[in-house]
Amino acid sequence: MFLGTKPLKPLPEGYNESLSDDQVYWSRLKEISVFQETGNISSTDFLPVAPFNFASTCSNRLTVYNTAACEPLSVYSRFKAPVYAASYRANGSLLGTATHDGHVHFFDVHEQKKSASRNPIRSFHNAHNCRINALAYDFSMLHFASMADDGVLKLWDLSEDGSKKSSPSGSVKLMKIT
Repeated sequence: MFLGTKPLKPLPEGYNESLSDDQVYWSRLKEISVFQETGNISSTDFLPVAPFNFASTCSNRLTVYNTAACEPLSVYSRFKAPVYAASYRANGSLLGTATHDGHVHFFDVHEQKKSASRNPIRSFHNAHNCRINALAYDFSMLHFASMADDGVLKLWDLSEDGSKKSSPSGSVKLMKIT
């Protein structure tokens, strides 16, 4: 035994330590994963309005999950290239996706259950010449920004085909857009 230390006293018999609410919660949590995907997930986003669906991208697939039932609601698998970004608009009416080949597609959130074809309602082909990593909407919800591997940030109008503004390549090192 070390000098200056005293042994611990044993607890009396019948002593029952009560668990805190946090300890009870974490001891009951046994589920490792709720939403299963076949590969690495490259992007996730939650629908900002009820029913708060969850979108995830994995390889050439976009899957929208019902968070109440923890089951897939819609699976979009007609992409020709891997999907790297998924983003809901703030009012919850659009779901935007960006692909490895530089395309941006928008889907109607309200038609996910009804439409069997799951075709995009708006597409921007060759928005960038390389992989698009992120999408974000502006406050007016009429424009969106896309950021690609070439370091270019482009601002787009959802009603027009051409980009409105573009940052020069390499002028600013962009890490993320929010």
